[in-house]
Amino acid sequence: MHFDTITVPLTETKAAAKRGGGKLNDAFVTAVARGFRYYHDKHGATPETLRMGMPINVRTAETADLAGNQWAPTRFPVPIRVDDPLEHLQVVRGVIAVQRHEPAVGLVEPLSSVLYRLPTTVLSQCDAGLGVKNGVNRFGSKNFYGTFTPPCAIINGVLTLPAEVSGDRSTSIALPFGVVGFPMRW
Repeated sequence: MHFDTITVPLTETKAAAKRGGGKLNDAFVTAVARGFRYYHDKHGATPETLRMGMPINVRTAETADLAGNQWAPTRFPVPIRVDDPLEHLQVVRGVIAVQRHEPAVGLVEPLSSVLYRLPTTVLSQCDAGLGVKNGVNRFGSKNFYGTFTPPCAIINGVLTLPAEVSGDRSTSIALPFGVVGFPMRW
């Protein structure tokens, strides 16, 4: 396998981004998307979008003086089939803007604080449940054929706690734990 690197002048890249109504990060993402378009074209594939992971800054005026990183991970499709480079930059800028304003981005920190307190067994079972696969290994590749099917819910098990009702310690209470539900509109 061979990788190349491309170096572009920062000043020129910023100017190009500004001409297209964007910022440096928009130009970078657009350039990478266009590179992947050419790669896929060379290999006879024509996807309209590719999934991208990107940190989104969640720093606010109230948290500006706090030290440390303040970002949330996002994952979204980036269009790669826009012919005009400036139009492509504007489309990418719009896609990223939607992610910046996604209400769930602000929930990452509070939810991670809750998840941090859960037993690791619950978290690992939820994680394992999300990877429900209907795949077949072939040609030396894992899951060469098949699909990934997200579950509508994950139920990790039932926790049975002893309860004392009228002095009878043989009674127990069964509580479901590790139940995670997902919207059915996937």
